[in-house]
Amino acid sequence: MWLASRFQTAKSGAARFNVSGTPSPKAWVDGKPIGGAGELSVDLSGGIHTFFLKVTTTDITGELKLESSDVTFLTE
Repeated sequence: MWLASRFQTAKSGAARFNVSGTPSPKAWVDGKPIGGAGELSVDLSGGIHTFFLKVTTTDITGELKLESSDVTFLTE
């Protein structure tokens, strides 16, 4: 299953994300893979971006949660 969230950055630079509920998240931002185990980091330009997470039911160990203090998540 694919999960997605749109977010905005006010300026260019590194954005850190924390993913909980899966031990080894498979994540992409704007179609580019980003790696890490729980905490993920990616350099971004200012503007709107999309975070994608790929999981299977066996990957989920708890409530899935995506957090970042570096971006503003958008609701549409």
